[in-house]
Amino acid sequence: MAQQIRFFEKNKGDFSDQAVVLTASQGNDYTERATDRNDATAWMTTGSVDSDNTTFEIDFGETKRIDTIMLLKHNFKSYEVQYWDGANWTNFATDIDETNYAEASSFHQFAAVETTKVRLTIRGTQTANEDKYLYHFIATEEIGQFNGWPQIKRTTLSRNRLRTKMLSGKESIREQIGAFSCQLTVTTLRDSSDLTLIERLHYQNEGFLVWLSGGDEDQFSSVRRGYRLEDIYLCKCATELVNDWYQGIYSNGIVVKFDLVEVVD
Repeated sequence: MAQQIRFFEKNKGDFSDQAVVLTASQGNDYTERATDRNDATAWMTTGSVDSDNTTFEIDFGETKRIDTIMLLKHNFKSYEVQYWDGANWTNFATDIDETNYAEASSFHQFAAVETTKVRLTIRGTQTANEDKYLYHFIATEEIGQFNGWPQIKRTTLSRNRLRTKMLSGKESIREQIGAFSCQLTVTTLRDSSDLTLIERLHYQNEGFLVWLSGGDEDQFSSVRRGYRLEDIYLCKCATELVNDWYQGIYSNGIVVKFDLVEVVD
């Protein structure tokens, strides 16, 4: 069954948090690449083999509440994720212990825990003894998921192109890493939980993660950028909260239209 749009708190291990410490038993110089929100960079190892049981640890620097682990765009076949209970590495209520994983992205949810750190242990890659890589390591807490189906409009993956006219008449075009934005719109929405979720997003002081695929990219006729499992963006509402009843009739639903833009923090 198709998944609706999901929203999560900012990654509790995000690179922008100076209290967070990332360590890996291999490729330690590249750990920040797994939490830098950049689709073009990844944590990776050099000369690693499966028997190394490579570890990647996120120390939050303080107690954080999490109920979701995302490993987006990786090559792990066998791996385990645990949390620190103050004395030992412990399994979540729903174990994260894969032995024959075949996909490029993983999504795990469990009963929420409060912890100071989490550890990923990679016991094997999808191609035996290949170097490990991971583009996004996200430890977070879910805010909510829509029940209704807002129309996703103006999904933009901007490269912030700068055009300069040259004396020859040709143009020089410079491109940046770029940013994501989109608009969500519904003519009338009556679902109270969806409306409460929209209100919460508008009053969220910190950026929140937006996952358009909701964990199911197969619902789309083809897999396009912005809708892939690996495409998750730190956003804020760029428009004000407007709670207008459709046609001004109080027994009608609310007219929903708001913009989401990718933010720095």
